[in-house]
Parts: sequence; C-alpha cells; structure tokens
Amino acid sequence: MPGYAIKVQTLAIGGAADLKIRSLLDRDQFADAAGAANALGISSAQWPLFGQVWPSGLHLAATMAIRPLTAGERILEIGCGLALASLVCHRRGGEVTASDIHPLAGAFLLENLRLNELVPMRYC
Repeated sequence: MPGYAIKVQTLAIGGAADLKIRSLLDRDQFADAAGAANALGISSAQWPLFGQVWPSGLHLAATMAIRPLTAGERILEIGCGLALASLVCHRRGGEVTASDIHPLAGAFLLENLRLNELVPMRYC
C-alpha cells in the first residue's frame, strides 16, 4: 500500500481457525495527500487506529467464533477496523456486512479476505 509500512501476521482466535491479517506496522503510519482524513474529520493521530489489532477486536472475534449462528443470519459490524469478527463470522457462513468510516478499511478487508482464501463479503 503506497505510503504505508505494513505487516502480515497470523492471529490465533480462540474457538476459530487462525487468521492471516495485514495491518499497519505501527501507530505512526499516516499518509493523506488527497485530504481524505481531513474531509472525514479524522485527525493524523486517529488515522492509523483502524489498521491496528486491538485486544477488544480479538475478544469480539473469539466471542463470535463460539456464538451460535443460524442459517442465513445477517451480521453487521460497525466500525470494523481490520474486521476480525467479520472475517470469523464470514468464514462460519454468516451473511456479514462490515463497515467503517476509514477510507482504507475496505482495501485492507479485501486483502485480508484474500490472505484467508475467503470469498468477498459486503462492505460499506
């Protein structure tokens, strides 16, 4: 991804198969030549937060890994960031829509779907 240092890591998710995740290398990543951050009200300090693996995201993913899903159940993750919980539910057959205001979240989701050999899912 131009302007960003990234890493790919394998995350152990309790109750689910490991996930390969592309994330930002650290919280110092910021490149916004087009002004997308400013237009959305995202400060340079907030900009890289979507691209980090957070303990709360790991916990939500582990919770969703063991939560019963019914056939055709629809799941919406708001403020998905790297979408760990969405990826877990999608892999389990849930009808998932992931969403985030960050302009790079969708591109990271597509790459993480590819890394985990998953078909595309809804994103908005």
